[in-house]
Amino acid sequence: RKVLWKIDLFICTNLFLIAFLEFLDKNALGIAAVYSLKTDCNLVGNQYSTVASVFYFGYILGEFACFFLLSKVRIGKFVSLSLGLWGILLMCMAACNSFGSLVAVRFLLGIFEAAILPSFIIISSIWWTKSEQPLRSTLYFNTLAGILGGIFGHCIGLINGKLATWKYIFLIYGAVTVFYSIILVVILPDNIETAWFLNKREKQIAFLRVVENQSASTHGNKIKISHVWEGLIDPKYWVVVAFIICQAITNAGITNFNPLIIRGFGFSALKTTLMGTPQAAVAMGGGIIVTALFMWIQNIRCLLWYLSSLPALMGSIMVNKIN
Repeated sequence: RKVLWKIDLFICTNLFLIAFLEFLDKNALGIAAVYSLKTDCNLVGNQYSTVASVFYFGYILGEFACFFLLSKVRIGKFVSLSLGLWGILLMCMAACNSFGSLVAVRFLLGIFEAAILPSFIIISSIWWTKSEQPLRSTLYFNTLAGILGGIFGHCIGLINGKLATWKYIFLIYGAVTVFYSIILVVILPDNIETAWFLNKREKQIAFLRVVENQSASTHGNKIKISHVWEGLIDPKYWVVVAFIICQAITNAGITNFNPLIIRGFGFSALKTTLMGTPQAAVAMGGGIIVTALFMWIQNIRCLLWYLSSLPALMGSIMVNKIN
């Protein structure tokens, strides 16, 4: 229990902060659009939609690159470097003044953010057993950034500076991300052997924990084609792929257009940034409830997928139909 407590404190906390910055930075575009980004960058027609979607083209490219890189790199340093470059690019968003520059930076942002989720899967397999991973993933993949993002956006909107409000959003978020990435280089270990917060015996215990559960990291230096093929011919894999694609389409729309939809109901820019906070809070509560049900009731994952999608579907219909 002592070893697990240390792992949660030093690993899960850092994964939480990385994910928090990831979601906070991802929501920045929608909040910036509520202010004067579209006007200042002369976006017309479907150009804002293109700026929003090009991020995911970069993400797809980054995913393929990560497929080959993750088996060869030091995972802790890889995540730290990706986070730092991503923060620098986020600050570069403040320098954009045209459709072309926004597209270029957003595409690169997608490439570097693509490293985070696959890296988290490997890190989780290094430190936690299979039964422990769902709770930890809920703790670090949550919507707290959505709750605080609206509050932060509102506070930044009160800044009376020489720059446009939306530029401060990217500069502040990007600077914090870069600063944390520098700290992360030092404190995030690549594996159990390099964990500075564990002594020799605790490292042995940490290793045996995951070995006994047959969930030790497969982080090696070779890609086994047989494993790739085994996944491709498994029907369950394609069910998950279809589900993730459908959820990603919805998520991308909410992330990039939700503030604009709320603004369309007649709220001011400052109030609009706060209106997304309750939505994120409900999502966070729902995630905790679903995780608890999954841990207490066996063989319920697919049913929870289905049931948890229904409230979101009903909410979307209501937003579309209610005047």
